[in-house]
Amino acid sequence: MKKAFTMIELIFVIIILGVIAAVAIPKLLASREDADIVVLKNELAIIRTGIDGAYQESIFAGKKAYPSTKDISDKLLKNNKWSNSGNSFTYKASPSLTIDFTYDETSGIFRCVSAKCSQFNLN
Repeated sequence: MKKAFTMIELIFVIIILGVIAAVAIPKLLASREDADIVVLKNELAIIRTGIDGAYQESIFAGKKAYPSTKDISDKLLKNNKWSNSGNSFTYKASPSLTIDFTYDETSGIFRCVSAKCSQFNLN
């Protein structure tokens, strides 16, 4: 007599695998967004540090000015997830995650202006 799995046993295994997949896939997608936010926070720290550094250099040079929007675009935003128009910057991590920022050249403030700013603690 051959030993084999019955049809009901195979159906139970498929159901169990389906339940595991239904629980795991949303967790993985949420982890991706969390990782994108961590990357964005690190890039914001680099941008803000760069703005402060450029300001300090301008003081030593006797000019006392924050970097221009063009300087920020050219020197600090190396990631292709950033785009800008004038003093407005957009970070697009994915089609569902787009966050807008503004930069004020007179005060050196690089600020998040999207609705998601407080959700992700970006200011």
